[in-house]
Amino acid sequence: MFYRLSELLAHRIRWGLAIAWLLLIASLFFDPISSWLTLPDRSFSPFRILPDTCIQVQGHCLKDTPYAIGAPVFWGAIVPAAIFILLVFGHELWRRICPLSFFSQLPRALNSQRRIRTVNAKGKVRYELAKVKSNSWLARNHIYLQMGLFYLGLCSRILFVNSNRTALGWFLLGTIGCAIGVGYYYGGKSWCNYFCPMSPIQKIYAEPGGLFTSKAHFSAGTVTQSMCRTIDKQGQERSACVACQTPCLDIDSERSYWESINAPNRKSLYYSYFGLMVGYFGYYYLYAGNWAYYMSGVWAHQDNQLATLFDPGFYLFHVPVPIPKLVAVPLTLGLSALVSMAIGRKIEVWYRAIGERINLQDNDIRQHHIFTLYTYCCFNIFFIFGGRAFVSRLPLPVVYVFEAAIVALSTVWLIRTIRRTPKRYARERMASRLRQQLAKLRLDAGVLGDRKSLDDLSTDEVYVLAKVLPEFTQEKRLAAYKGMLRELLAEGYVESSRSQAMLAQMRRQLDIRDRDHQAALTEVGLDHLPLTSSGDSKRRDALMSAVGYRQAISRIRRLQHQQRGNSDSASFGPPDIHTYAITSTEQQRLEHCRESKEGGVKRSEILLQQLVMLSQRDRILDQPALQVQSEAVALLKAALARKKRRVVTALLRQIATIPSPSIQTMARALAGLAPTALQQVLSEQLPLLNQQLPPHLLSSLRRFANAAPPPTEVLASELPRSAIARSLKAFGQDLDPIAQAVGLYVLATIDIRSSQQVAQRLQGSSATLNRLVAEAIDTLMEQDPGITSDRTPTEFSHPEFLASTCPTTFRTIEKLVCLSNSDFFKGIRSETSIELSYRARVLTYDLGDEIVGLDADRRELLLLMEGGARIETVGETGIVEVQDLAFGTALDELEVAGHPTHPGKIEATRPGTRILAIPVDEFDDLMDADWSFARKVAEMESHRLHQLLRCS
Repeated sequence: MFYRLSELLAHRIRWGLAIAWLLLIASLFFDPISSWLTLPDRSFSPFRILPDTCIQVQGHCLKDTPYAIGAPVFWGAIVPAAIFILLVFGHELWRRICPLSFFSQLPRALNSQRRIRTVNAKGKVRYELAKVKSNSWLARNHIYLQMGLFYLGLCSRILFVNSNRTALGWFLLGTIGCAIGVGYYYGGKSWCNYFCPMSPIQKIYAEPGGLFTSKAHFSAGTVTQSMCRTIDKQGQERSACVACQTPCLDIDSERSYWESINAPNRKSLYYSYFGLMVGYFGYYYLYAGNWAYYMSGVWAHQDNQLATLFDPGFYLFHVPVPIPKLVAVPLTLGLSALVSMAIGRKIEVWYRAIGERINLQDNDIRQHHIFTLYTYCCFNIFFIFGGRAFVSRLPLPVVYVFEAAIVALSTVWLIRTIRRTPKRYARERMASRLRQQLAKLRLDAGVLGDRKSLDDLSTDEVYVLAKVLPEFTQEKRLAAYKGMLRELLAEGYVESSRSQAMLAQMRRQLDIRDRDHQAALTEVGLDHLPLTSSGDSKRRDALMSAVGYRQAISRIRRLQHQQRGNSDSASFGPPDIHTYAITSTEQQRLEHCRESKEGGVKRSEILLQQLVMLSQRDRILDQPALQVQSEAVALLKAALARKKRRVVTALLRQIATIPSPSIQTMARALAGLAPTALQQVLSEQLPLLNQQLPPHLLSSLRRFANAAPPPTEVLASELPRSAIARSLKAFGQDLDPIAQAVGLYVLATIDIRSSQQVAQRLQGSSATLNRLVAEAIDTLMEQDPGITSDRTPTEFSHPEFLASTCPTTFRTIEKLVCLSNSDFFKGIRSETSIELSYRARVLTYDLGDEIVGLDADRRELLLLMEGGARIETVGETGIVEVQDLAFGTALDELEVAGHPTHPGKIEATRPGTRILAIPVDEFDDLMDADWSFARKVAEMESHRLHQLLRCS
């Protein structure tokens, strides 16, 4: 809820807290006043020294004298308050008011951050805001660095700065100086995200969300939670995000949590923090020999802290252990962290075994349960000790209320948090986007009966509404889905496997077919969804900055339009480019960008780039190394042809929206890249195109397509296998399961290791895989790369090798390839082809073996897979007619041997001949699902009936 806190008010709070912190630091160097509050006779003061009290340390009473309260207040009140805020109110409050974060942003406020000079390919010089590179050592290991700094900080507390005010003052000033230095050297919240030792602790207590934290994925605005923001000249808040980290805790804490929940550094963070906390509090007992030393708070103001560095570090069983405190402290904390990490790993194994027994298979949910319980225990253990010196001096009823409040709040947080699941989060996020699209379409939510508004609907009610609204036609469903896809793509959500699974579920609920989804991807500028969340980090970072700047421009233009004609209207200047980490060139492009003509040109250019990429992949399939698998490659080329037609269709729609001078150029480029696809689309969709495109443009498109030269072949220039493998990897992401499985199969003949890598990523995704793809993946993962990598494509695809290494999956793919290359089975649905492949059987014959004789009891459709076969039939004149059976030709056995007057037979003409036999009786249940297949079967039966009537 605190994300609604106005930035102006938050700015004032930050100033107030920063000034108060500086005053506290100043008191560490000079404070002649506060010690008056600690005198024994100040009964009203919670800081007073209790008379006649002996705090024993290693068997001796520690002399307690009046002290300045700066250090005790910092350790006993400020630090516990930060932990309390994080779990109860969330990071969206703390990260907006944190004084240290405020100091790190001073260079940005003074416009004095470091910038890097870069020169692009055209020689233009630009200065970019320096950021931590996403693939750098710091980006990969920042949590380990921060935990190391946190460990050093805890050791320094016990050894140097707990009660030594001067040392604490310089320690805090040094930390502030480091924050300002990092704020100058790197843009955004790089100090908070990559360096601050408290940042990992914030992740523990603030992710996936505090007790009163808002849900960023429910927000309709562009500024969520604690994300960076600024105030423009019109007093409006706007995003100041420069994409210094993705995913970002400040934008969406729950997304950041789920996307890294199984990362090794995240596990090390939770387990080691618990150990460090137990080791830190426990050391006071190990050092003093009792709990009174810590609970009294005397450690925060004892005079001789530095003098004890070489005293015995442990006092066990009333005996000092001669290990210097300087060594004992890091040893205790380090061992505690290591033991805690080992115990955490054991708990994972133990809970995994329990999960298998109770059918809790999702590893993310199991890990979430462990993390949630760790956080719950850490919070309550911390407040058993944290601030105890102050709390214990309060009246006893107040102490009970405080302790009860801590347990109650943390328990409510536990119950709410442990119920969260990644699927529930993804479903809520999708529902939020769907709600926004329904609002844009102005659909009425009152059909539910209680006249709720869209904003009042629950997640499940949004999905129900999308199903039952009569005006939510298929066209509007597609429009809503495309809008959701654009938003999720812009926010970087569609790159994770979990989001792709939720998109698949959304398609099922909205009755969006896969081909419509592929067309939607084409329209938003993608050929497919990436397998992993790596994506193009530079593109994503630039997008985050550009989105914020474009929104600021839109807001200024709207205000200018509202005040047009008003003589007293204010002058609205352009937004500050430094705030959004963009260059002046990008500023000019964004300021002149429109969603109409200029936007249409840009989208057309993106689609043309897709055609270039598809054409390159198509030509790579003509490489000599792949010709041994020519039938399988033909299926991949057909899949690329379908994609080309989709891109061409989308491009034709965009051409109608671009400026006239660019139309001819776009049309000529389109015809040059995909003349065949253009001709097919023009012939298939001519009535629709006549309504969308002017006649002279259609005429030009036909002329360009007919005059375009054929695509250049690359057979003469053989490419290395690594280049071919890179192109084949893209088929692993195809929506068509046939292209996906066959792509993996062909890739395995080129580079088995690359094929296994793609298979492993698919196997690790949460998307539901087709059984053919799943079997291909299982078979690939069973292969030994050392054995198969040295084989040539011919050896790899040899029947004997396939039979010995992969008797099920690749044989199924072989049957599928044979079916799909048959004229009879072309054009049928992928699901039908796959089902036929499983029902068909492969028959092997030697030279001269009779494949079909006079026995006509069985009825099967025959296709030649390998070898040779000859058909002998007796004609009307009694002459034996001989015909060779061509590869892929579908032949009904009854056409050969079905009539007793003119019998015939089929025999093998080569050794190792393989025939694919499909029982005709099993066609019936498949015909109901595929009308094109039903029509072909009907044609075959009609032809058979005609033959029988003619013979009779």
